[in-house]
Amino acid sequence: MAVLFYFPVQDWPAVREAVLVISEADDSCGSAAGVSLRRLAALLLAILLPLIMTACGSQDPLADAPETPANQRFGFVISAAEIRWDAVPDAETYTIYFGDGDCRLDSGRPVNCAELASDIKETSYLRHLRGGEWGNYWVVACNRFGCSAIDTDNPALPLPPAPDITGIRQVGSTLQITWSPVPGATHYRVYHNGEIARCRPATPYPQCEEVAGNVVETTYTHAVPAPKEPHGSSVVARTADSLTLAWFDIQDYFVHHYWIAACNAIGCSAINTDYTPDGFVASSEVLPRYYLIYRQPKGLTEKEIKYEPMGARSDHFRYTDTGLEASTIYYYRIYACNDSGCSDRYMFTEGMTETQGPVDPPTTPTGFRAEEVAKGEAPENAGASWNEVEAATYYEVWRSTDLTRPLTLHETLSAPIMLRCSVHEDDGRACYNDGTLNRNNVGIEFSTTSYKVRACNKAGCSPFTETVTIDWVKQ
Repeated sequence: MAVLFYFPVQDWPAVREAVLVISEADDSCGSAAGVSLRRLAALLLAILLPLIMTACGSQDPLADAPETPANQRFGFVISAAEIRWDAVPDAETYTIYFGDGDCRLDSGRPVNCAELASDIKETSYLRHLRGGEWGNYWVVACNRFGCSAIDTDNPALPLPPAPDITGIRQVGSTLQITWSPVPGATHYRVYHNGEIARCRPATPYPQCEEVAGNVVETTYTHAVPAPKEPHGSSVVARTADSLTLAWFDIQDYFVHHYWIAACNAIGCSAINTDYTPDGFVASSEVLPRYYLIYRQPKGLTEKEIKYEPMGARSDHFRYTDTGLEASTIYYYRIYACNDSGCSDRYMFTEGMTETQGPVDPPTTPTGFRAEEVAKGEAPENAGASWNEVEAATYYEVWRSTDLTRPLTLHETLSAPIMLRCSVHEDDGRACYNDGTLNRNNVGIEFSTTSYKVRACNKAGCSPFTETVTIDWVKQ
């Protein structure tokens, strides 16, 4: 019969278990006392063997500790040191030591260093610095049989620091970024974000993109992507032979942010995760160079118009389309463009020219009502609708969110209004969705909102409709 004994040894880093197999003595020995003595001797050997092997620096032949992690390196991320290393097969955890001398273990205790962190499951560790904490890092891999040796002569190598960006200038629709050289860097990586000043390239949802990964010079020229579509387009003025379009561009859409990482054989400098210190990021505003306007009279061929803003740059633009037919509806699509191309999407608007000769003011719109416009599970906007007026070329929507104050002009809508509210699908009705959320400062209750509308043309405006008030609370 075979008996198995396991003796865990906590003080022996290279051996975690001792296995002893004791066989029954041969009956020919004829001595029960001899068998008991053999068992006692084997038991003492199982207890003393780990201590003997520890003193002699021997390893358990039945179990191996993992190897020392390779490619140990560290860099600085804002006010923290990020230590990284390659994964080790059979490693279950990692331990990091920190010190300014030759780190080693003596009888399992660190000498000239201190244990910084243990039981690390990943292959990186972020240490927040408090100032004046400079030294070397050593990483060992561990499993249930023990830990790898500290490679005293080879601590984690420092990654190169991020370079200081020294300039950025626009040349057409390209941006030229320059930065200071970093000693020891073999190449640089360039990251870009065209919306917000945040860069997280290594996350499942990166907030920036790598536009160049092997730049050996200290300058890079980036072709700026095509701009995004303009916003808020509408017809703001009209005559019998012209319509004036207006729109605006959100300035933040055209601010391009750049980060530079310096690299060597070990790796690359870390870039910021949530914000970038001065000198590490460059930003430049690049507005569209021109706009393409596609005009289509009802039932006729579409015409392309190229509009290049002149004079001082602005985020508001106007274009007057002339040579039009009287009493005609025109539809417009507006794209923002630069040398890289035009926006994928466009802004749509429509308008109707005035009639030739004298005309009477339009009549007051009928069927006016205002109500909540549901979006999802809760009402988000207010809406108003009314019957279209045949002689109207535009409508004025007046609004107040305070019952103690009079209504004021809130928006001008070109007729005919093609938009249909989700709650009104019947033909012949104009509809207006108030895109401003009428919430109070707390952000829970919606303000009491009042509306009235009148129809207008070149001769003047009709009397107002009755005032309708909505008093509502978001659910």
